[in-house]
Amino acid sequence: MLCPQCGSIIEKQAKFCGECGVYVNQSGAQPAVQRSGAVVAVQKNSGEYIQKGKEVGKRFYSFALTAAAAPMNASRKVIETDYLNGLMANLLLAFLLPLFSYFTARSLNNGWMEVNIPFGQVVIQPFFYILIFMAVFTVVNFAAAKLMKAEVTFKEVVTRYGVFNVLPLFLVTLAIVFALLSATVFSTFIFGVGAGLFALSSLFLIFSLKENSDGGLDVYYALILVNFVMFLVFAMFGINLVKHILEQLSYWPFSF
Repeated sequence: MLCPQCGSIIEKQAKFCGECGVYVNQSGAQPAVQRSGAVVAVQKNSGEYIQKGKEVGKRFYSFALTAAAAPMNASRKVIETDYLNGLMANLLLAFLLPLFSYFTARSLNNGWMEVNIPFGQVVIQPFFYILIFMAVFTVVNFAAAKLMKAEVTFKEVVTRYGVFNVLPLFLVTLAIVFALLSATVFSTFIFGVGAGLFALSSLFLIFSLKENSDGGLDVYYALILVNFVMFLVFAMFGINLVKHILEQLSYWPFSF
């Protein structure tokens, strides 16, 4: 039998555990074989999850390196198994964009002000707004791809979008590191470059999709269509995002 307190093996008729000294209720003790089997099963499952996590991390690292080295070339060679990597790049970027503002505001707060900076309002809510924007943007680009008669799937559009967001993701991550080191000016500059590349992803994505098309809508009009639709979407739903950005700026000592 096993001690219910420390798990040590005890004699069948023992009333106290020889290791921890706890009183043993025989009805509460577990057979050694049953308990050890459960422990082995848990350890096995934990090991499998860790191994799978390592494999996902390695694949994403390889995907990110390839995308950063040659984004346009990498977008042409995406395969179905790259979908998860592209999706991860988009999700990480959507989270890190507002996270930079949070850490920058905290850095300024420590040196200049004493203001409570709510993580939920500064990071979580904008994160979901950016996710919605990215989702709508992907759908609009997929529709534009069909008008251009491009032979692509929706998952491929998501993956290609992720390819073009790898470099902005790297720059925003670097900007957060410098923000944590209180290098505010330098981190803001890097963040601005990353945010600018994120904004240009629409151009890169449309040109990438056009390469798979045979006739259909010209890429010039596809760009106009995508930007016009996204302008309408932003005009209707972007007010809250702008409000949060202004609230974040109010934390800065430079605000008026």
